[in-house]
Amino acid sequence: MSSSAWAAAPAAGHDTAPPRISPPRSAEVERALRQNYPRFQYCFVDFLAEQLADMSRSFQGDLQMVVLLATVGQVSLSAAIAAEAGGRHPPQLAPEPRGKTTNPLADCTGLPRETARRKLIAMEKMGWLTREDNFWYLTTSGEDTVARQALAELDDRALSRTARLYSSLSRLIAPAT
Repeated sequence: MSSSAWAAAPAAGHDTAPPRISPPRSAEVERALRQNYPRFQYCFVDFLAEQLADMSRSFQGDLQMVVLLATVGQVSLSAAIAAEAGGRHPPQLAPEPRGKTTNPLADCTGLPRETARRKLIAMEKMGWLTREDNFWYLTTSGEDTVARQALAELDDRALSRTARLYSSLSRLIAPAT
């Protein structure tokens, strides 16, 4: 194990710090997954199929809406994280850094522009998205987004499912790193 894998500073009141192991780098993880490819593929496809089926049920079969919501969500969340790091509250931001217009959303999701527009408007009517100056972003209510509140059960299942995937993959990666 390299010396960078251990914490350098001792804990308060102790002569030596307890060791902290750094997570493996992505190249090491990829190598381990390739060495255990059949098991990795099984774990990943099991996770993905279960997640997609759950999202399909939650969105009445409309996975295009899932892709659009996720894309808008990533832009909104990225802006919120940056705003909070700068000591600002996300609603203080102009619409542009926290959202995207319809054309770039259609382009990055591969959806026809009119399909994207219809689905964005549907999510606006559901209260999940806000449109301001033609920029779409997640609608917030209190400290959370309206979409997350509406999809709380799906979100809880996804967190549990992701934890199981992490646990399964960790067992494949640990022996190889």
